[in-house]
Amino acid sequence: MASLQHKREFQRAEEKRTFERTRPPSGVSLHFERLVLVELFLIEDIKDLERKLRSMFTEVRGFSTLSDDLRAFSASAADLFSGRWQVLGDITRKEPRPFASRGIACMPELPEEISRIEITLTKVLPSAFALSFDIHLTEDATRKLQMLLSRSYLPELRFGGILPTRRTFNSSSQLPSELVMQNEIREFFSGLRLRIEQQLRTKIRGVFLTPINSSAPKMPAIELLSVQGVAPDSSLSEHLSANREWARVCGFTPWRTDHIFVDDSGTLFQWPSWPELDEEAGLLPYRLLSIREADQKAEENRRRISSQELIHSLTSLLSIFGLIETTRRKVESLRILVYKTLAGKSTFKWLQREIRLNDEMQLHRMILRRLQFEMKESKWILQAEAHNLQAFEAVQAEQKENLGSFILSGIEGRLRRVCGHSEVVSREISDYLGRRNLDLTYRLQKRLFRWSAVLGVFTVLTGLIAAYAVVKGWPSVQHFVAWWHKEIY
Repeated sequence: MASLQHKREFQRAEEKRTFERTRPPSGVSLHFERLVLVELFLIEDIKDLERKLRSMFTEVRGFSTLSDDLRAFSASAADLFSGRWQVLGDITRKEPRPFASRGIACMPELPEEISRIEITLTKVLPSAFALSFDIHLTEDATRKLQMLLSRSYLPELRFGGILPTRRTFNSSSQLPSELVMQNEIREFFSGLRLRIEQQLRTKIRGVFLTPINSSAPKMPAIELLSVQGVAPDSSLSEHLSANREWARVCGFTPWRTDHIFVDDSGTLFQWPSWPELDEEAGLLPYRLLSIREADQKAEENRRRISSQELIHSLTSLLSIFGLIETTRRKVESLRILVYKTLAGKSTFKWLQREIRLNDEMQLHRMILRRLQFEMKESKWILQAEAHNLQAFEAVQAEQKENLGSFILSGIEGRLRRVCGHSEVVSREISDYLGRRNLDLTYRLQKRLFRWSAVLGVFTVLTGLIAAYAVVKGWPSVQHFVAWWHKEIY
């Protein structure tokens, strides 16, 4: 017990030091402005998407143009061109207004931090469609974030057993106070995204929301935040770098300058240092951070930091990057199964499973090859989207790259690597099944030959018996059956 009290005193001292170290500069506060989520649909699912959108939205006759918009978009979905986009409507927590110029969907189960969600459908490639959800947040989101930032956090003491006994105390571990604070704030952001995704999954489910039972957010997300209390002409990257402890607990961690881009207005874009999916935290978000003036209204600030062209370009490129990442994770898991299959012993028992494995591998290979071809054919459209992002220059002087070229090069590099591995794996499983087919054909022919020999011998024997019966004058089968019936009955 005395050891536990000493440990608690040490934790309170660390709590105090962490609280003082993670305080923002005087007068500075962080605001959670908006959140953008992206879902992707392939062309083979476009009819299902249209049906779900029509059932989700409540159309106001005589005023809404939803039917015309969906009909026009569906008519152009089969063509070989991309670049078309259309704002479809809004999702609200309250009942729709009596008059609306576009579709309205009511979802009362949405989190209370949400004011409304604007839905936009974009044809990013001839066979890929991005559905973006521009989520407008209320002031409750900012208040909850600031409340988490203003609290102090005790370090977490974890024991090796169920109860903190003398035996298990020596195997205990401690999570530092700063990490506890980071986890709480990260849980706030990821928890909000997860609750939104759970509600959207009941209405619309595409490539990213396909796993039904998920405990972490799966959709690519852009978090739009602003810092109030900073001089308009100051550099956000230098300001956050000078206040590293506060920046880390706010979620700007790990701080890597090669993933930071800033435009002329001072708006900062942070590419996650590790954009892959984490089983606990989910897909890490992209972040836009701007300077919020004290006398500026919230809605004006939202429009300034998130112009329509900027968000549209980001969602288009990030949806393609997300498709590559989703396919990469599936290829990584499938290639292990393929290699285990090739190294194992082939039997009739696993043939059906091997055929399903080949079918799934060929499906992902088709998606990657189609994506690679369509990106080459629609390169000028992707370059136009990247051109809207060229105002964001890399903070690291040696990098000499803007955000648009950074995302395009990342997409092309990831696609080349995943396509290369998928080609190898799909070719190996196809060759393996080809050899299995040849082996099965040979085994089947051997069995047919054996059965043919057995049937031939049986035919010869029955013929000899029939000839012997004729010679000996045996009664016919009909007479034998009559005699047997007479004996029985």
